Amino acid sequence: MKDISIEVPFVRGKDRPRFIRKTGRVYTPLKTVQAMKSIRDAYLEAGGEKAPSDVAVYMHITAVRPIPKSKPKKLEWEFDLFKPDADNIGKLVMDALNGIAYGDDAQVVELSVHKCPRIKDMREHMLIWIHWEEADEGDRD
Repeated sequence: MKDISIEVPFVRGKDRPRFIRKTGRVYTPLKTVQAMKSIRDAYLEAGGEKAPSDVAVYMHITAVRPIPKSKPKKLEWEFDLFKPDADNIGKLVMDALNGIAYGDDAQVVELSVHKCPRIKDMREHMLIWIHWEEADEGDRD
């Protein structure tokens, strides 16, 4: 069994690719590229390794953000109903770890993204947990 947990100091979703009409070039926005690099670096620093290609991978992401200062002071918490969307958070993390934590994101059989309620004075961050069972030698044909 392999469990790897990492934390990154931001909550981001994957941005749409951008298109330059004049040249026809398609590119990934810089903020997305930087966020993906931060996630990869955190995974490798945590001693993360690549799951074998014949095992199922489980991934759970928890996104935590504070209430913005612009909200009324009497507001203690609120549901996080704002961007980024949970599916875009999942896309960013899965694409960042593709080829690093697993050979292909098709190996991820369970993905959960939880956007915690926004609470006053919380520190923004994402917790990412990746888990897989090591394949037994006897199970292979």
